[in-house]
Amino acid sequence: MDELDPIRELVVEAMAELERALNDGLPAQAPRSGTQEIKLGLAALKQRIEVASRKVEETERRLSDVS
Repeated sequence: MDELDPIRELVVEAMAELERALNDGLPAQAPRSGTQEIKLGLAALKQRIEVASRKVEETERRLSDVS
């Protein structure tokens, strides 16, 4: 374990959020999805992407402190 491990963990967490974003957004792309499914899927997708983005920003801040 080194000082970069917590930073690497944030990268893993951000990537996991993006994975969940894809899964959560699946109903929005289904051929038979209606307006409600699309709205819900997009909202979930957007929320997960925002969480991932915040994790990336935190990762960048921590990395700049180390470099």
